[in-house]
Amino acid sequence: MEVVVGRPDEDLSTLATALTAANLIDTLSDHTADFTVYGPNNGAFAGAGLPAGLLDALITAPWVLHLTNILLYHVMPGTILAADLKGTSTASNVYVAMANGEQLTITVGTDGGVAFINGDGNPIGAVIETDLLATNGVLHIADSVLLPSFVYRTVVTLPAQYSTLLSAIELADLTKTLMGDGPFTVFGPSNAAFDALPEGTLASLIDPANAADLTAILTYHVLSGVYPSIILTDGAMVETLNGAMVTIGVGDSVTVNDATVDLPNYLALNGIFHGIDAVLIPQFSY
Repeated sequence: MEVVVGRPDEDLSTLATALTAANLIDTLSDHTADFTVYGPNNGAFAGAGLPAGLLDALITAPWVLHLTNILLYHVMPGTILAADLKGTSTASNVYVAMANGEQLTITVGTDGGVAFINGDGNPIGAVIETDLLATNGVLHIADSVLLPSFVYRTVVTLPAQYSTLLSAIELADLTKTLMGDGPFTVFGPSNAAFDALPEGTLASLIDPANAADLTAILTYHVLSGVYPSIILTDGAMVETLNGAMVTIGVGDSVTVNDATVDLPNYLALNGIFHGIDAVLIPQFSY
């Protein structure tokens, strides 16, 4: 969208840099499409409230999916002018579907002012300049960076199908570690994967007498750093937190040793989670 990359006062230069890093410039420059963009200005990025160093990290290759998710949370299809929002709801709040798949709540004041609110109903930012028209849509400048849901979870904030894994992590006293800064990549077995272990294996692992084995197996599922599926390479061998190596396969699907990734790229603030269909067992265990 040329109104972003060509703004003469350079107040959107950080946004333009981020869009370039996420390879979204061509997408938003597509003249056959139609977009509404809520574009944070430079001040918004400076005061985004992200952990120290994360903003710089987001423009590097390992974090590209996180960056893309944040940016697409500022984009919606169609050309929606500020005045149009008043007609989308009879209530003060307007619920719009953003390009990252999540819903954003916008409130429109009686004066026509547009602001964003969080799930608690509290304002999290406002539009400070509206209706900057482009040939393929419209830009509204915002005074805050809108943060999608992954920013509020860690690599151990997981769906219900990973409850056995989370229980094991808690038993091994690894929860606090994996909620830390990291960053981490976790290959997490589902409940079904644990159920498929040989009879008695899980019961043995969660026996306090075998705490060291449980810790060794769990840390065999964790990498230091961020490894989205798009940067994994076939045949790569990567060291896990327990010191042993896992082998990555990339083909029709991504594999780790003999396990297949069936939930890829579940984003978190401190890294990324990939659900897998089998428990990885180091050679020295069981």
